[in-house]
Amino acid sequence: MVKTKSAKIGDWVIVFICLILILVCLLPVLNIAARSLSSADALIRNEVLLWPKGLNFDAYETVLGDSKYTWSLAWTAILTVICTIWSLFMTILCAYPLIYDLKGKSIFRRAHPVHDVLQRGHDPDVPVAEGDPPAQ
Repeated sequence: MVKTKSAKIGDWVIVFICLILILVCLLPVLNIAARSLSSADALIRNEVLLWPKGLNFDAYETVLGDSKYTWSLAWTAILTVICTIWSLFMTILCAYPLIYDLKGKSIFRRAHPVHDVLQRGHDPDVPVAEGDPPAQ
């Protein structure tokens, strides 16, 4: 497929916008990481921007040495795994009746009106499935 000049320019504009957004998200994270690894003197003199000065792991030793912090980190990881599994389970549970003709399909379809709107497309008077009334 041969792209026109305007399509190529549009692609580069999108790439530029994406790069700007990546930098907006990444630079603060790099700054915090550099500050956490820098010496207190470099922080006081405000010498740290994106690269640590006076490499120092004292902050990490303090945080990881305290059992309250490590338990908090572990609990966060446990909750993340549990909630991810629960979300996947609920998504699958709600998706199957919508895809296949299973019992309970009408309950899920009434509980998820977004599905009906998306299926109708641009014409709300077109029924989604046989027997469905047109949208009001």
